[in-house]
Parts: sequence; C-alpha cells; structure tokens
Amino acid sequence: MDMNFKKIAYIFFGLALCSSFTWGQEVTYDKTPFAGQKIAQVYPGEITEDWMPSLTNVEMPLPGSSRHAMNQIKKQSEAKYPRKAIGIQSWDPSGTAPGIGMNFPVASKIILPNGDTLISLIPGGTPNDNTLAISDSGIVLTSFNSRLFAYDSNLDTAEMLVSLHAFTAQFTNNDKYDPKVIYDPIADRFILVFLNGRQSYESLIIVCFSTTNDPADPWNLYSLPGNPLSDSTWTDYPAISVTEGELFVTGNLINDVAATWQTGFSESVIWQVDKQNGYDGDSLLTTTLWSNLKYLDTLIRNIHPVQGGSWPVGPSQYLLSNRNFSILSDSIFLLEVTGDQYDGNTVLDVNLGKSNVPYGMPPNGRQSHVDSLATNDARVLGAFIENGEIQYVSVTLDTSTGFAAIYHGFVNNLDADPVFTATILVDDSLDLGYPNIAYTGSHSCSRQAIIGMDHTSPTRDPGVSALLYHSNDTYSELISLKEAEGPVNKISGYERWGDYFGIQRKYNDNNTVWTAGFYGKSNNNFTWITELTAEVELPLAVSITDVDHATTFQGTDGALTVTVGDGFTPYQVQWNDPDKQTGFTATGLGQGTYTVTIIDDAECVVRDSMVIEEAKPQSNVFPNPAVDLVTLYFELEKSGTVEVKLYDTKGALVKDLYSDKAKAGSNFFSFSMSPLNAGSYVLRITSKGADVLTRRLIKQ
Repeated sequence: MDMNFKKIAYIFFGLALCSSFTWGQEVTYDKTPFAGQKIAQVYPGEITEDWMPSLTNVEMPLPGSSRHAMNQIKKQSEAKYPRKAIGIQSWDPSGTAPGIGMNFPVASKIILPNGDTLISLIPGGTPNDNTLAISDSGIVLTSFNSRLFAYDSNLDTAEMLVSLHAFTAQFTNNDKYDPKVIYDPIADRFILVFLNGRQSYESLIIVCFSTTNDPADPWNLYSLPGNPLSDSTWTDYPAISVTEGELFVTGNLINDVAATWQTGFSESVIWQVDKQNGYDGDSLLTTTLWSNLKYLDTLIRNIHPVQGGSWPVGPSQYLLSNRNFSILSDSIFLLEVTGDQYDGNTVLDVNLGKSNVPYGMPPNGRQSHVDSLATNDARVLGAFIENGEIQYVSVTLDTSTGFAAIYHGFVNNLDADPVFTATILVDDSLDLGYPNIAYTGSHSCSRQAIIGMDHTSPTRDPGVSALLYHSNDTYSELISLKEAEGPVNKISGYERWGDYFGIQRKYNDNNTVWTAGFYGKSNNNFTWITELTAEVELPLAVSITDVDHATTFQGTDGALTVTVGDGFTPYQVQWNDPDKQTGFTATGLGQGTYTVTIIDDAECVVRDSMVIEEAKPQSNVFPNPAVDLVTLYFELEKSGTVEVKLYDTKGALVKDLYSDKAKAGSNFFSFSMSPLNAGSYVLRITSKGADVLTRRLIKQ
C-alpha cells in the first residue's frame, strides 16, 4: 500500500485526547476523537473499466485458527445436544404470511449481436455477505462480496453493477469485502461501508455517502483506520445503523498473527460518525471511537447497533452483544451511547441482562452435498427499536432437536430495569441461518415484523425464507422466497454461508420490506432479492357507544356499553366503577365519570371515558321538613358569586350562610339545621343581586 496515502486517510487527534472512563467499577472504555479525511468523489456512471478482482482461499481451517476452534465448540455442542433425524416445529403458524411481490436474482443483461437478451447471474463471494437498502423512490441498492448492484423497481431495470474494487481502484488495490448498505430516509441518501485489506498496515474502513437518492450519481468517499489503536490489528465484520444525526459503525479488531482464536480476537469497537459531513462532502468526517469496551474487566465482543424501526431514532444509540461462542448462555449485553458526539455529557452505558430463554452455538447447516454450511456463532445479526421495545435476531442451537434455529429476542422496560425475553423458532426439517429483521407496523401498538433468513436441509439445498411476526406474539407459516437449484461446493470442507442477510423496511410504505438472501445453484452461491408485504394490523378501536343515564336523582340505574374492534382478540375489559366490572356493559351506575380500559391480546391498551348524568330532583329542597342536613338544588345561567341567607318568617336575618363563586349549570347547596329551633324559616339564594331561589324550610 502507498504509505503516503495512508497518512492522509485519516487524522487522529492524538492520544492526549483519548479519555478513559470507569462507571461503578463495572463498565470501562476509552473515548477518542478522530477525523476521517475525504479521499475521493466517485462517479459510478463513469466507471468504464471494472476488472472485478477477487481472491478466495479454498483450504480447510487450520488447527488453532478461529474457525477451527469454533468447529471444536460445535462438536462439543453436538455431543451434548445431538441432532435428531426429524425435528418438531416450535410454533403453530397463525395469521397471514408475508405476501411476495417483485422477486429476482442479481444478474446483468447482455444484448447479443442478434438482438437477444442474455441474463447472466452474478455469483456471490465466499461468503455472500448480503446487504440491502431500498429508497422511498423505489431504488434497491444491494451489495455482496464484493459488488454493488442497483435496481429501479419502478422501471424493473438494473441500474448499476460495479465492484467495490472499482469504487476505490484509484487509491488502493487491496481486497474489498464485508459491505454494508443502508438508506437514510431523513436525508434521502444511501450509505455504503466496506472494508479494505486484511493486515494492520493496510486495513481501512471505507465510508461512502451518496450525493443524491440515485446511487448512479457521485459518492463522497472517506476512510477510517482499520487499525485505529496503531497496534497489530485490522478490522473485520462491520455492522451499521443511522440515527437522526449520525452513522454508527461497529467492528472487530483482529490480530495479524495469532496462535489461537482467543488471541486472534483483540476487541470490538464503535465508531460514531457525523453523517452530515459525508452528505455535504466536507473535507473532514467528524468521528468518535469507543474502544477498550469492558464489563467487569471483560471485553464485550461482536457488538451490533439497533436501528430505528419505523424511522431513525436519536440522538442516543442502543447496541447489543452476547456470549456468542458459548455452547449455551442466557447473557445479553445492552449498550447505549447516550447522546451525539457533540454532547460533552455523552457516555456509554452497559446493562448485563439474563434472557428467559438461553441461546447457544449453532450446528452447521446440512445440504445435499457432503460439505455442510457454516453458521458461524450465536452473535446478534439484526435489531430494531420501536415503541420502547427492542427486537433482535440471531442463529442458535435448538437443544431439543439439535437443529440450527432462529433466536428472536426482545428487550423491554428500557427506561428502568430492562427485561429480556426470547422465542426460538425451529423448523421440523430445515436448518435456519443468518436471520435479519425489519419492522412492518403502522401504529403505536404494533410490534409486527418480518424475519428473513437462509434455509437448508439434506433434501432442500440452500435457499431463502421469511415469516411474519404478529403483535400478539404469534408467527405465520415459514414461506420460501427462493428454492435452491443445487448445493454449494466451492471450497474444501464446510462452505461459507451468510454471513449476513439483507433486509430493510420501505419507509414510505409501512408494510413493505425488501430482502436479499443466499441461494445455491450449480455448486455456486447467488443473491435473490424479494419484495415482501405484511398484512395491515389495524389499531385497537375503543368507543363507549351506548349511554343510559340514571333515571332518578341520586339513582344508580345508569349503564354504559363499550364497542371494541380490530386489534387482537380476546379483549380484557376493566371499568373503574366501584364494582370493577369486566363486561362490555357496565350497569348500576350513578352520576359520575367512568373510564373503561381495554387490553387486547397484543397487550395494547386503549381507554375511553363517559359521564353518567342523573335526573333533576323533583323538589328543590330535600328533605323538608328536616332535622339536620338539608339540600337545595338550583341552576345558574352563568358562573358568578352566590349569596345564601336564612331568614325567619318575619324577614329577620337568622344567618348569613355562604358567599362565594358557583359554576354555571346545576348546583347543590346543603347545610345543617341542627343549630335552629323548631319552626319555619325562609332560605334565599341570590347572584349579583338577583333572586335565584327562595324556599320555606321547616325544622322539626
């Protein structure tokens, strides 16, 4: 690599500005400002020469390597939880499955001399590393090792196919891999992140920002150091998300030379990037590096950011991690970068939670060929946050069958003590791998999401599947998006599968997502793109529609009836009357305001309130005669001060009882007659000098 280029690839503000933090002796980390420097503006439409170079190692994992060590853990797991010949599907399919719209392979069209069109499938790398983004205007941008493909869904036309190498050929000739793409609906732009080089001296993170919503237009390219700590490490396995104002990139730092996989992994880091710098094409990219991330003096590894479900969130950013190399574990790390990098109070919080369902190292996937498909480990592979809940997915061991299954996790109560729960989705015959998840709900109570994944079995070679998660905690049937046209057989030993699955919500079409997955054909692997639509979940509708007022003064024969629709049945009904009635009609109600609370099967809560009125008293005075308390009823046209005075029958003032403001409408005034002698009296109520009520009272 050109060392002069390396010097301008990024600016490091110096170790003197690196800050170390310790929170309660549990969480420690370093926080360091960086600035990536703009290295180019690339015009994909002007790339006329694309050699698409690619190098693949086909040897089996060497003893002592990270992948060899991981396979040893898988063997231990298989011995403890052996695979059964036939599994049992873990969920009872319910509701409507996702609908399949446009679907097609990543391919190029070649016009032959005779005018015919030849469709040429574009093979993926080893592994595919599928990633996908979809713009509001319908442009699909997908990437895989190691190419970038754009497709206009409105015109049903491939718009661009370019290699990551051609994107950066003018300044670096190293290997380009591990791409990630994302669409930012706030800016209406795309972001592409990929890695350059596999040694510490050449490792770079290439960060690309589109200048328009058309990926064929120019891109602003920046680099961040893949060896940010200036040691012998390089960056691997990135994950990305966008918030309101920033781009987050996570990655693992790997040692150049390591005897075992334990020493091969150095640490996981978080990059916090000002995305507006990139959109504007500024010369510097303001960035903060979070490194040396430890909980109880143990490094947190394989960190995955949590993307906003219906829209980017912010300024804080949640992230997830787990003990992905464990045979079985229930530990989940919830991290939060509490603000943007310009806020001096921004810190990194870490919460270690325990899930109610453990996850574990998944077995490799089976196919018709003797070589199995690598499932890697149990790390988090996709996550979103919506309505105060995080949903995430990973691949896991199912201990009851020994199959590779999907781990669908949830984190709730984020503002207090987070609660971690999960469901394992295991098929009766398929190994499931590399899931990802996207939110498809359209209202504040919806938890609906589509989970996409790769599938494989001895009788169904590697293809693509999806299912719909409903807000009432049920799942649809698993549908096939693309069946394989043959096994994969590219390298010695187990075949690379995954390592990612591309999925994104179309932000201006709530119930639609697009996916990009891995399928086999003719011993090779390819990418299949699918548009999926979820059924619309209508919000719970609650309205008190029938009102029967009390028929007598101070009567209790009033009734209210609530009408409930949509949401998910069954419904729980709770009135706030003294009897806490639970039916759709509450009876025996007196005057007052009543509230009904409806909770549907998705735990959505909606309330409605109504006033029960009572009949006016037949007499203005009651009781009369009276021994003690007497009550008078009167009405005011307007609010104002009222005066209440008591006279004897000769007109002499006995008592000035009251003088204060009263509201317009019906009013009651009561007082005790016990201080009076038996006999007749006259009570007079006036407002602003005008008579309101005059009545004769009898004291017994």
